[in-house]
Amino acid sequence: LKLACGGAAGACAQTGTYPLDVLRRRLQTTGILGYGYHGVIDAATRMYREEGVTAFYRGLLPNYLKVIPAVSVS
Repeated sequence: LKLACGGAAGACAQTGTYPLDVLRRRLQTTGILGYGYHGVIDAATRMYREEGVTAFYRGLLPNYLKVIPAVSVS
């Protein structure tokens, strides 16, 4: 039961914070990948306008495969 609760807690936490993590990574790789964002608000609005809400959750499933077992065990 504790493993399941830990896994559920990790999944909830990742779901809530993942959009900010995606935004952070996009801003960090602005020069490398050529996004050309001019700040957090610019990046968030352009991501939403050009790619939709799914842009903020792209890659969440592989992240679950990493986070849920790790949080469950700890």
